[in-house]
Amino acid sequence: MAIGISVYSVYRVGLVEQGLVTEVEGAAKGLRAHIDAELEPLQKNVNRAFGLKSEGAQDVRRLKTAEKYIVQDVLEAQSPELMAALEFLSPRTKEYLEKNPELIARLLPRLQALNSIEGFSPLDLFKPPGTGSDNRKHPFGNREQ
Repeated sequence: MAIGISVYSVYRVGLVEQGLVTEVEGAAKGLRAHIDAELEPLQKNVNRAFGLKSEGAQDVRRLKTAEKYIVQDVLEAQSPELMAALEFLSPRTKEYLEKNPELIARLLPRLQALNSIEGFSPLDLFKPPGTGSDNRKHPFGNREQ
């Protein structure tokens, strides 16, 4: 009789265990479906945000490429005014700007800002030392450092 009760107990435990496994699997499938349903709108928003970010980056790349080509075209045109302006630069600066012509478009507004400072001329930056530019007023303070 003890053997019969033991076999029946093992059989019942097996059934309970199988029932629990089935319940847990069903709950996991339901939970997965619920999580997927909740995340779907978020995934769409994230994808849309990455798309907008990518479009913005493409616009910046296009603009930089256009600036580079325009400045290269201007340099290749060998404009006398532009060539005279480049002659004020040191050979190292001139060579660097010829390799990276897109920087010219970024430097012009900065030089114009320096030009607005009273008593300072951006052209003084291009003069060699000892040509009267040693006594010039520093654009950001009272003395040159």
